[in-house]
Amino acid sequence: MIDFPEMTSAHVAGAKLFANRHDMIAALPIPPAPVVAEVGVALGEFSKYLVETLRPAQFHAFDLFQIHRDEMLWGRPTREVLGGQTHADFYRNAMSGTGILMHEGPSAETLKHLPDQYLDLAYIDAQHTYEGVLEDARECARAAKEGGILVFNDYILHDPFIHADYGVVPVVNQMVVNEGWRVIGFALQKHLFCDIALQRATSAHSSGPLHL
Repeated sequence: MIDFPEMTSAHVAGAKLFANRHDMIAALPIPPAPVVAEVGVALGEFSKYLVETLRPAQFHAFDLFQIHRDEMLWGRPTREVLGGQTHADFYRNAMSGTGILMHEGPSAETLKHLPDQYLDLAYIDAQHTYEGVLEDARECARAAKEGGILVFNDYILHDPFIHADYGVVPVVNQMVVNEGWRVIGFALQKHLFCDIALQRATSAHSSGPLHL
């Protein structure tokens, strides 16, 4: 496992604890009509919550949109779950009427299309390897406004269900300890696949881009 820094009490001063990610999203200090990105949207259930709760001026959905290629999904035949549709078509239909902007392909590449200082919120739940999380974090940090917020799903070191190491904790801790971001919220989850919310430092306190 890669080495990573440990947070101190100063890094979480003022942070709030929530029972779940829905409560945390609803309580975050996000301006009206924000610009929001969700990186890794699956079938759109959480996308709907983000749109209904935040009422964004723009909502950018990033995903490979390749779930239809998998034989099984959550213990059921994928074709049955998607109703015979492609992943992209299923998501598009599920989000009909919301005005979403879909970005299909590897998030490390498609996120590059977002302007600098653009996002009020990015919810990151795509790749889970260290390298993958780092790529998404770099691009979302670049695109975040001052005062913008990044929420990372699955703040856990190891997934016991698929026996895989996750890179979320190392990347997040690096951002907080060495890059000037601060923890403003932490949301529990039954199996401890918790969410953590970071707020961007002002430029006067930021030490530059991620460099792990």
